[in-house]
Amino acid sequence: MLMSSSYLNVRRARHSNHRSSVSPLLLLLPFIFPSAIQIVWLLHPRYNNSWIIDSPAFLPFLCAWGLQFAHQVGRMILAHVTSTPFPLWDWIWIWSFLGAVDANLPKIGLSPLVQKSPKHTLIFVWVTFAISFFAYARFVTLVIRDITNYLGIACFTVRKRDEKGLWKNAQPDSKVL
Repeated sequence: MLMSSSYLNVRRARHSNHRSSVSPLLLLLPFIFPSAIQIVWLLHPRYNNSWIIDSPAFLPFLCAWGLQFAHQVGRMILAHVTSTPFPLWDWIWIWSFLGAVDANLPKIGLSPLVQKSPKHTLIFVWVTFAISFFAYARFVTLVIRDITNYLGIACFTVRKRDEKGLWKNAQPDSKVL
């Protein structure tokens, strides 16, 4: 209900400005598409007997999904703040898509390439979690580094004041990243 009323407000505002009311719907795709991928993967091999939900793979699966979602939302916030185009896709979805397709290959009569057993599914989910973690950590580190360098404050670096009271790197030959 809240989403539909929010969309109606956006639709009215865009219509009054003679702008398309469909384009805001397209901006929901970055939430719908990865959620659909994860749900399809989660339902492997059957919707009432998942190898992920009732296993030790469930927690790392949810954490990977959460990190992927956080990465996408962070990119959207950054796009909004910097007035750049909103990101409509994320490369990590390819990995999740491959995981979902591989897990569901038996539904079309083929054997999975990787997730042939609950143990292999667990390993693939943990690898997905690791990739999601490092992708998000890299994103956060780059954003923090860009902001602190722009503001001229020390973060991820050790700086000291020179004789004029200006901040400089503690190591004379190092560069600010």
